Amino acid sequence: MTVRSTQTATFTISVEGNPGPSIAWQKDGQNIPGANTATLILHSVSLSDAGSYRAVIQNSLGTVTSNAATLTVLPTVLFNAPAAMAVDVSGNIYVANSGDHTICKVDGNGGLAILAGASGQPGYLDGTGANARFNWPTGLALDGAGTLYVADGSNVIRTISPGGVVTTLAGAAGTAGTADGTGSTARFGALLQGLTWDGGGNLLVADTYNHTIRRITTAGVVTTVAGLPGQPGATNGAVAVATFSNPSGVAVNASGTIFVADYGNSTVRAISGGMVTTFAGVSGTKGSTDGVPTTATFNRPTGLSLDSQGRLFVADADANTIRRLETNGTVSTFAGTADAQGNYDATGADARFHRPTNLFMLAGDTLLVADTANGQIRKATSAGVVTTLVDTAP
Repeated sequence: MTVRSTQTATFTISVEGNPGPSIAWQKDGQNIPGANTATLILHSVSLSDAGSYRAVIQNSLGTVTSNAATLTVLPTVLFNAPAAMAVDVSGNIYVANSGDHTICKVDGNGGLAILAGASGQPGYLDGTGANARFNWPTGLALDGAGTLYVADGSNVIRTISPGGVVTTLAGAAGTAGTADGTGSTARFGALLQGLTWDGGGNLLVADTYNHTIRRITTAGVVTTVAGLPGQPGATNGAVAVATFSNPSGVAVNASGTIFVADYGNSTVRAISGGMVTTFAGVSGTKGSTDGVPTTATFNRPTGLSLDSQGRLFVADADANTIRRLETNGTVSTFAGTADAQGNYDATGADARFHRPTNLFMLAGDTLLVADTANGQIRKATSAGVVTTLVDTAP
């Protein structure tokens, strides 16, 4: 039997015997207190109720055990185009459930709940929990105090306190622009992605439609790091003249180099020492070729994350693969097979994804993958073993 959490699960057996037998229901081989009738009803089930159920029937002449029934419990909340993730020190996973316009929380037991926003109700409204509204949130970052930062499609950067209180840090809702400034005087484009920390206590965000990388202090002061607002391109050089095309992901290594998934150019760029270079890929050439950085190709890269060795992992969205870049830029395919979309847990090339867009590196170099078109959060070990961590497929 498969049900969603909060629904009711009912198991029934038919019992005959003389003398009249007793009944004891068991879950995973352990007696369930008080479950002694022919029908077992589990009201408002939770994820922890999943397991194997059977009945033990007994009288003075002997004992009979029923066949086992497996109960599978799926989360009530469904992912709809999950676009970004963040993880706290307790192992709770926060997900920008972009297509549902909500921010979700997955606890250590796999329990899934909406932290802020209202399911299926896009909008812009500061408030607490379900009273707040988001519009296609696509970026997440978490600070040491447990405050979440959200890149919201309403042209703003929002914050969510540990208590679920949503406020606006920077930008003006519904007003697109490119202006640097503080708080509501700053302007962003309509699509903000790849929110991450720069190592100096500031946020970096890929201002995708403005073709720029922006820096935001926790006080809401916004500046432009690199790129020319409104001018897509592939020019390398000083940050004041370099150009990007729909940058979609950012990551920062231990030495402070900023890596950018340059979606429109199908390349991975690097910002260091005031200069922008192409780290890997051939600008304007989409593909899935592995190898040295000057000949390797990507197909619309989006999310980025670094492991403990400084290697860069790339969600190569349109290739349906996860790529790995060594510190010298050499590219290999870590998981999935190029152009073979699907939904299959396996190791390395045998795994299948459908438009993965965001990555988050856990301790031990285990990678979380927002498998966006599949509506799932996947996990890949350092050996490339891919499993489905959170499955909310209908």
